[in-house]
Amino acid sequence: TGHSNVAVGKSAMGANTTGLYNSAVGESSLLANTSGQYNVAMGRLTLQANTTGASNTALGSIALYGNTTGN
Repeated sequence: TGHSNVAVGKSAMGANTTGLYNSAVGESSLLANTSGQYNVAMGRLTLQANTTGASNTALGSIALYGNTTGN
């Protein structure tokens, strides 16, 4: 299972299973993330569609919203 993650906000990192070292602050930030790691999402809906992408930084409402697997 995932560890060393921080999620603050409604549904933040809601689907995370094996993702590591992620930070999600804001409603639905990193919502779809399952195994992505080393991501930083700050703001409402940031990196919302990310599933396995790694080492992404998204700051501001809806930043990198459609990113799914990009690194």
